[in-house]
Amino acid sequence: MSERPIQVGDLVALLRNHCDNRGVGFIRQVLSIDNRALRCPECRQLSADEGPVAEMEEGVYSPLAWLKRIPPLSELEGEQRREEIEA
Repeated sequence: MSERPIQVGDLVALLRNHCDNRGVGFIRQVLSIDNRALRCPECRQLSADEGPVAEMEEGVYSPLAWLKRIPPLSELEGEQRREEIEA
């Protein structure tokens, strides 16, 4: 399965966080993506080196590097059918 990059509208799971594990594993929808610098709300450290940032529901921001895209079921079903045809 080809891993498509995260885009606006995708569902994503948070895989890591800066200072603690708060929010890790939560699933949210991506509302926008831009290149802003993030400041950790706990330690106030600036994390500008993480690359593009996704704005998600509930005002949550996270670098794309910390997120895992959850593919829609239609993509997974298509992959399964392709495997059955090739077998």
